[in-house]
Amino acid sequence: MKNTRKKRGFTLIEILIVVVILAILAAMILPRMIMQTENGYIAEAQQNLGAIRSAMVTAIDSGIYTAWQDITQAQFTAASGAAAGIGMKALTSTNWLYVCAAATTNCTATRQNGPTAYNSGTVVLSEAGAFSCGTYTLISASKGCRV
Repeated sequence: MKNTRKKRGFTLIEILIVVVILAILAAMILPRMIMQTENGYIAEAQQNLGAIRSAMVTAIDSGIYTAWQDITQAQFTAASGAAAGIGMKALTSTNWLYVCAAATTNCTATRQNGPTAYNSGTVVLSEAGAFSCGTYTLISASKGCRV
């Protein structure tokens, strides 16, 4: 008696072709996903810098300060630091180091704990509201930076 049942399944070649196609797709998509994560971190820095700038300008306009102030990361994270003096709550972040300088009237965010390519990357916001970037790409002075 003949066995009329057909053997079904995939050959090794067919499986390898599928694996190669999936590897190519992953190689194309993964770098873009990593860049989107870094863009999210940049957006966090830009938002915090905007809040700091607004608070500083408001403090100057209302007479709390007469000029732009030097504020260090330690003062931003302390509940009663200089950030509290300009009407902000303590600013805590594990991704960025924030510093404001009176001499340049700029606030700078420096990337911490990130991928090696972006560590120490900077985003700067001036008193006038214009962004500038270190290792990142400047989209425009008003829109800020991206990877």
